[in-house]
Amino acid sequence: MNQREKERYESLLCVSGSVMGVVEIPSIHVSLPLYHGTDPEVLQTAVGHLAGSSLPVGGAGTHCVISGHRGLPSARLFTDLDQLNEGDLFTLSVLNQTLWYEVDQIRVVEPNDTSLLALEEGQDLCTLVTCTPYGVNSHRLLVRGHRVPTPQQETGPSTDSATTSQRGFWVIAVALPALLLLILWAKRIRTRKKNPLGRGSS
Repeated sequence: MNQREKERYESLLCVSGSVMGVVEIPSIHVSLPLYHGTDPEVLQTAVGHLAGSSLPVGGAGTHCVISGHRGLPSARLFTDLDQLNEGDLFTLSVLNQTLWYEVDQIRVVEPNDTSLLALEEGQDLCTLVTCTPYGVNSHRLLVRGHRVPTPQQETGPSTDSATTSQRGFWVIAVALPALLLLILWAKRIRTRKKNPLGRGSS
């Protein structure tokens, strides 16, 4: 793209500087800023949106492509992308909206093979791309996900917290009397040792 087209592209979804949003992959503990484009300086510290692919806003008939390095000495980035399995989830957070994707396809292709990055009618897709094998980088690893509804928030933590508090109360309620009895018993034993024959001894 020419300079004018690049400037227009970088003005789209411009949250802060050239940052578009955030990519998160919970199963491999990844949370990375998403920048416009895949220039070398971008990929040294973050992941980049592949210009020409769909913007990361979702919608039927879209296919967003996000590229990241692996194996850099200064940052992990997409180093662990090969650990993802079908069914794992990842998210794109853009303009106060979080889009959830479920991994449904993992492929290794030649560097110039873009056939799997094409749009599919009615589908909302996002593909994460990195080099492979690790340290060789002769091919590209493509991890594709399709859009899924936002998972319902678990109510477990608050319930667990309440349960833990209740459990702690009962532990104290039971243990405190036992502790007092133990102290009294210890004092009685100490008194007997000081006067083993009782008060009437001479």
